[in-house]
Formats: sequence, structure tokens, C-alpha cells
Amino acid sequence: MNARTTALAAATGLALSLSLIPVPLSAGVALPITPDGFFADWKSTAPADTDPEGDVPAGSIDLGRLFIAHDDEALYVRFEVGRETLLQNGPGEAAGNSLRLLLDLDDSIASGSPIEGLGAEIEIRFGSREFYVFDPAGAITLWTPEPLGITGLPTHSSNEFEVRIPFAAAQSQTIADHLTSGGSLSLVLQQANGDRQPDTGILSYAISTATVKPVKPIKLPKKRAKFFRLMTMNVERTNISREQDVFTRILQATTPEIIAFQEVYEWTAEQTRRFVEDALPLESGRRWEAFQVEDTVTASSYPIIAGAGVDDNHVVHIDLPDEKTTHDLVLFNAHTPCCGNNAQRDDEHDNLMVVWRDLLEDRGPFPIQFKDVAIITGDLNMVGYRRQLDVLLRGTFINPNNGQDFSPGRAKGSFKSAKLRHAHRRAIHTWRRDSSDFTPGKLDFVIYSKDVARLKRNYVLDTTEMPDEILQLHGLERTDSLVASDHLAMVADFKIKKK
Repeated sequence: MNARTTALAAATGLALSLSLIPVPLSAGVALPITPDGFFADWKSTAPADTDPEGDVPAGSIDLGRLFIAHDDEALYVRFEVGRETLLQNGPGEAAGNSLRLLLDLDDSIASGSPIEGLGAEIEIRFGSREFYVFDPAGAITLWTPEPLGITGLPTHSSNEFEVRIPFAAAQSQTIADHLTSGGSLSLVLQQANGDRQPDTGILSYAISTATVKPVKPIKLPKKRAKFFRLMTMNVERTNISREQDVFTRILQATTPEIIAFQEVYEWTAEQTRRFVEDALPLESGRRWEAFQVEDTVTASSYPIIAGAGVDDNHVVHIDLPDEKTTHDLVLFNAHTPCCGNNAQRDDEHDNLMVVWRDLLEDRGPFPIQFKDVAIITGDLNMVGYRRQLDVLLRGTFINPNNGQDFSPGRAKGSFKSAKLRHAHRRAIHTWRRDSSDFTPGKLDFVIYSKDVARLKRNYVLDTTEMPDEILQLHGLERTDSLVASDHLAMVADFKIKKK
């Protein structure tokens, strides 16, 4: 008998025969998973379970393949839901769900809460955004996800998700010791009054003692002077004006040449320009320039040739230096509507691409060269439908009144979205708030024309994750990212074709 069987027999007073009690263990797979919603790093593992397709009414959550992996800190669960779903929307909301993931981290029914044949230490209710931790006696604590370290991606709608649950989320050293010494755990995934995985019983998973190669840190400076560096950051209701020392340290550590700010409500373009110039002074004869529409401000160390508003967002034409490229830059700086405002976000994302199409066809707000570099960046608030990202990547308009779909990347067809991993951690989220019931998510993007631009060094800056010696090297303080904003700074270097 294993520990679960022994505990169950003791709890029920039953003498269970071995033929009735085996719990199949899925062999543990130690993988360097980056929870990003792309899934390429899962290719070496087989599903732990495959639920039958079509065993629930049409349009319902229809669970499919479920994968499990781990590293030395966390468990990773990847699962298919059979229809377009917003993981953090409840059943009464658009594309919502009532999914819950139950985790028995010490694989013992004698501890935790007795649910679905498990002694659960953790219960995650995705749609209602509730995160319960049960102590060994079954007492419940309701947490927010960030202190537990739980993340779920993608943030936008999808039919497949991956979730990271740190072993330490159980808040128990005994359970942590059990897991890190090669113990086992069990889980159940279910939709309320609907599909369940597995159909009966539980999934049990063995933690291997194999180690995962540590994440390779990304250096902060540019690798080549000939590349140009973009930074984008939502500064949380002009917090840049109140925390100037913090933002100065961030700018001096990252040294961007073009900056897309969002949520600059209280400063003008000129105030923002002066702040950036004080933090990053240019050589004699050069000056920073800035352009603003509503709360979006673009600051550039290169001349801004022209600019125009696109709803509450904007587009600027920037003269890149001839020694770097013969192309110029068309930069869209966007802060599109938040939260459940899908209709307006649909419109604004469509309108960004209408302007890009018009620029390519010489009908835009200013003239450009056909082969100019295009970048769409900013806080796109991608907590809604995947179609809002697709229109920016593929030119597939949501509103048919906007005309024929087109190829935004010219000969290469689509644009490309930079993943931008954290500099010192396998993570890609760009927003987090400890007090929120939403898990950290990817709301901010850098989308670019891959036919002309090549992405080079890139990262998300989170000072809370950085080693002390790296913080000291770059003049940063550990709390800088937390104090600056609920969004993280994103940095991307580009090499541009000469012709």
C-alpha cells in the first residue's frame, strides 16, 4: 500500500485489496517551463490524461489533454478546455468558466480538505478567482495569487492554458520537504456540473529528483551599439512624477533610446521630455523629443518627424540614424481599454491597423517609406478576446466595415510579438498587483515588422527577482519595480536592415 491507500483504509476502516486500490503514477518530468501560453517547452512530455472529446453538451467546457511537469520550485499544469475561454472570467461573464483545480500536494487523504477523493491542500477556482489553502487539519485560508506565486497564461482568451503553482504555496514546510525529496502529489480538474479530469478517480504524479538547469540571466545593456533600444512602460497614473528617483534608476539601468510611456495623465509631453533628458542626457547638439496624445507619451532621442492620434493612442514617425539603417520607424504607442470593455478594445485595435494599412498605401496621416520599420507597443490590456491580438499580428479586422484583411508584415505576411522573458526568471508577465485576485498577466506587448526588424536582446525588468550584485552593478534597488508601477518595464533591442 502507498501512503494514500494506507490513510484511506485507516480513515474508512476498510480492508482494501490491492487489486482495488492502485493509483497510477504519472512519471515526473522535470522541465524548464516558462509559463507563457505558447507551450513549445512541453514538447518532450506526453499527456498525463486525455479526456474524451464531445462527452459534454456542445459549447460547454470540454476538457482534453492534460500535461504535468515540474522544476525544483513549482508544479506546472497545462490543460485544454475545448472552446474559447477566458480563464479568469466566471460563468456569468464572457467566455467564462467554473473550473477548479484541486491539488493534494502530500498525496495523503488524511491531511488537507477531503474533496473529490483528495486531501487537498490547494483549491484554485479560476473563473471566480478564488485561491484556497487548506492546512493539515482542513482549515481554509483565502489568498490572492501573487503572494502564492500562482500564474496562469495566456491572459487573453484561449482553448488551452498553463498554470504555475509553487510548491511553497501550500504554506507547509512538511509538504515542501515531501515534494523536494521526490514525493508524489495528486490532482483533479473539473468544471462545476460538467466535465472532470480524470473522468473517475484522481491523477497522481511522481516528483522526480532530477534538476532543471537554472535560468540563464539576460544582461541589461545593449549587445551592439548599432542596434536601437525601445522601452515601453505603463507608469501607473503618472507615478513617474512622484517617484522620480526610482524611474531615473530604471532609465539609467536600461538606457533606452526610444520610450513609449502610458498613463501619463498629469504631465505634458514637455515635462516628460525634460525628465527623460535629465535622466539620460545626450551628447552636445542633440536633444530628446516627445509626442503626446491623451495619456500616451513617446520620448525619442532621435527626431520625431510627424505624429498623429489614433483614438486615445498615437503613431509617430521617427528618423532613425543613417549609420544604423536607411529605414525610419513607425511607432504606435497604445493604451487600449481595460478589463471587460471588449467592444471598445476591438474598435481601437482595428483602428491601429487601419492607420497602418493606410500608411502603407500612402493614405495615412503622414507619408512614410513603404519599407519603414513598424512597431506596435504599449499596454494593450489583453485580458479579452484573442481576436484583438490577431488583428495586430495578422491584419484580420474584427469589424467588416474596415474593409479587406491585409498583410501588415508586407512580404512576410504577419507581424511578430516579442515574448520578452524576465531577465532573471522563467516568466513573461508584465503586470502584477499583490492585492488583486487576478493572477499576474501579460497585458503589455512589443509587436514588430519582422521583414525589416530583427529582435535582439530583450527582457522584462523586475528588480525583485535580481541578484544583489546585479542590482548594485546597475544602481538599482530591489523594490524599484514594485514602487514604480503595477506594470513592469519592457526592453527590446532591434537590428534594422540597412536597405
